[in-house]
This record gives sequence, structure tokens and C-alpha cells, in this order.
Amino acid sequence: MDVMPPINKDFYWHNRSTFFMKINPKLKDKYALSKFPYAELSLPKRAVKWMLNPGVFTRTYIQLEGKSFWHKLKIRLNEIRWRILQK
Repeated sequence: MDVMPPINKDFYWHNRSTFFMKINPKLKDKYALSKFPYAELSLPKRAVKWMLNPGVFTRTYIQLEGKSFWHKLKIRLNEIRWRILQK
């Protein structure tokens, strides 16, 4: 049994372009870092495991990490702002 059998390049590029142009944009709204595997691990361990996982695209992971980072930063800044306003 072959782990990675030879692929037909035409089928591969067609499926890849179809996924990124039609399917992925519809699913992007539903993506959340907490719903994906390894969400409970620390950032370095999660990054290594994601990049070694062939079922998950690295580009998607990086976008989700950025989105998560800005969301956490926004929450912290709002907390600081609220504490300043309460004084």
C-alpha cells in the first residue's frame, strides 16, 4: 500500500484551485482556532504539529493565529481602556 501514490497533476491543480476559490471562502466564516486540532497546546507546539499535518493548510493556520492574536489584543486593550475610564 502506497502512502503517497503518484498523482495526476491536472486533477491535483483542478481540485486545489476549486477548493481555494469556491469552497474555502464559504467556510472561512466558520473557522475558529479553538475548533481545530491541537487548540489546547501552546503556540510553538501547535505550530509544529499543524505544519506537519497534511490535512490542514499552513496558510489557514497562519490566518487563524493572526485573527486570534488581534482578537486577544483587542480584548486586552478594551480592558485597559475600561480601567482607565473607571478612575
